[in-house]
This record gives sequence, C-alpha cells and structure tokens, in this order.
Amino acid sequence: AEPETPKTEETPKIEAETEADGDGPTKEEEEEATNIVKVLTETKVEGGKKGLLAMTKETFGMADGGSKKKTDVIVDTLEECLTKVKELAEAEKKLCSDDRWDFPCTPKDLYESNDDIINAFCMWAKSDPEEKKVEFNVSKAFRRLNSYVGWMYANRKDLDPAIMKLDSPGIVKAAKAWGMKLTTDGKNRMVWWWDFGAVDHEAIVQKKTVTPADTLRFVTVVSHVVMMDKDAQENGIYFCQAFKNVGFMKMFKYVPMEIGAKLDRLTIGVLPVKMKVICLLQAGRWIKIIMGIMRPFMSKKMRSRIVIVGNRQDPQEMLDKEFGREYIPKTFGGLEGDVTTDLVAEKILIHFKEEEAASEAPTESISEAEPPAADPAPEAEATKEEPKKGEAEAK
Repeated sequence: AEPETPKTEETPKIEAETEADGDGPTKEEEEEATNIVKVLTETKVEGGKKGLLAMTKETFGMADGGSKKKTDVIVDTLEECLTKVKELAEAEKKLCSDDRWDFPCTPKDLYESNDDIINAFCMWAKSDPEEKKVEFNVSKAFRRLNSYVGWMYANRKDLDPAIMKLDSPGIVKAAKAWGMKLTTDGKNRMVWWWDFGAVDHEAIVQKKTVTPADTLRFVTVVSHVVMMDKDAQENGIYFCQAFKNVGFMKMFKYVPMEIGAKLDRLTIGVLPVKMKVICLLQAGRWIKIIMGIMRPFMSKKMRSRIVIVGNRQDPQEMLDKEFGREYIPKTFGGLEGDVTTDLVAEKILIHFKEEEAASEAPTESISEAEPPAADPAPEAEATKEEPKKGEAEAK
C-alpha cells in the first residue's frame, strides 16, 4: 500500500502517478528486474568492501539524518548551534591525527571561513517549517558534519585540493559535458536540473575526455554550491532529473557504479541539503524497480518526496504548475522553458574555453572505478598512468 503523504510543507505539490503503466510486467520486464537485482547484489564498491545494494540501502537510510534522540542537544538560535558545533568539532580535531577537520578538500572558492561550512550543517538541523517552535538540533548537525568530514577525507585522493577549484580544467570540462543547471524559482527554492538529453555522450562515453574522476569532482563541487547557497539552506532543494529513457546498464557507462555509489552517499547521506522533492521524468521501468527495492529502507518522509512521473502524465504541465515556465531551463527534458543561465554557468562554465578543452588530457585518479560486472567493456582510463611531474610541465 502507498504510504500516507504527510500534509505539511514538506509534501510535494507534484503528484506521482499511482496507477501501473500497463497491465503488469511483461516477461522481458520481469527478466530485467531479475537482472537489476542480480547486478546490485553482486557488484562490489568501496574497493570490494561492500555490495552496491547494501551500500545503497544504507545511504537511503541516512537521508533525513535519523530520528531525534532523547539525548540530543537542542538550542533556540543559530548562533548557539554554531558555537556548540564548533566546540564539538574542535574537540574532535584534537583527537584526530590528520587534517580532515581543516576541510582541506572543500572547494575554497565557495566559502570564506570554516564557520560558513559549519553554519550550513546548523541550518540543515533547523526544525521543519511546520513545527511550531524554531529550534536547532546541535547533535544532529554534528553527526552530519562528522559524516561529511569522513566522506571527504576517504575520497581525498580524488578530491585533491589543488584541483578542487571552480576554474579547474577537468571540472569545467565536466560541467560542459554534463549540462547540469542550478536555478532559483519564484519562491526562492533552489532547483537542480539534470537532463540526460543534454549530456555530451561523445565526451563522457566514447572519447572519455571527461573521466569518471572528473565527474566525481564536478558533482562534488556543484553539491557544495548548493550546500553554501542561502536560499537552499533556508528553503531546501528540488531535484529534477530527465532520463530520456536511458536504460539501466547504459546508465553505468555514464557513471560507473563505484562513482555512482560515492555520489549517492554524498548527495543523499552526507551533505547538509534538505531534498524537498526528487522528481524523476522520462524514466524506464528500472527506476521503479530500484525504488521498490529501496522503499523499506527510506523514512516515510523521504518516500513521500520521491516522485516518478508516469507515462500518462504530462511533464510540461506538471513543471509549469510547480515552478512556472519562466523558471524552467530552456529545452530541459525536451520541454519548453525560459531560463538561459544558472549558477553552474555563472560559477564554473564562465571559465570554459574551447581551445583549452580540446588540448587538455583527461584528468585521472588512482581510485577510478571498474566497470560493472555485467558490462565486459573496460574503462579506457583504468590502465593509464598519470604523467610524471616533469612530463606534465613539459607538455
């Protein structure tokens, strides 16, 4: 049975299709479901330490930061929360033998002091708008901050501080190839648009001038743009993804499973970002299969926020009603929209230069993901070595 949608400001106005798209799955679709479960179960991530399915379940379980605990420290103001979380962070830093609590991999272009980072977690731990009293959960903010610090440090080999910059060539190339957009609507809500119809297939899949490591760094940077945005902190974010009916296995040609699992953990389970709605358009049946697998591991609130637009629904009408056409990016999902610029363009693509992009070699990392077991074609970059320092300078 479908869970009852809570009647609060958290409730998405976009409504999901509740009826089946047909008379039931065909034999081919049943085989697809079996194959998806097999791939998710057998594929290992985190260097073979975890199964992809287990890690994905764990990630979705982290989405809301867990339930409020009796021992949680609650304060009335943002200033109090910031002070107490800073104290906890300083205490943790003294016990730590490395520099993770100095936030070395966080893009320096996006904040002025460490207080700005901690402030984002305090805002994330603010009570929901429908609650009568405004309060801040210090313990919840610190738990999330601790997870964030751990994730960033665990991926430090990919997130080299020297290249985690808005004008880094690999990040700029990835921004151009992926075509993601960040806009703010008329209600000051941030909307993250991801359109597979706008993706440069040649750059990412064929020539691989944009590597999986570039993608990881780019999405991490965009995630921090969202995290540090005042509108997103106050009003949350809507995530709209148009799949253009990309198939399950083809998806992992764009984003290898290892990288995808990392990005899921970052965006859903680690970042201090309140996802108000995750809207999935033009999606194949495999999306519904995966959501069906994950549903038992999501909170009731999280389940109510995931919207899969069915085949019998008009996505243009739905997005017009929710945001207004004047706030939809032009050509998103093959639909009509009026927006021609966004934060990704203003902060990252402003550094894009055609001639430099053509001459730049792909930027790789030693922690690149291997391809999915069901796809025998190896990633071309997996066997490449980075040029030595002298060779790079000479080039």
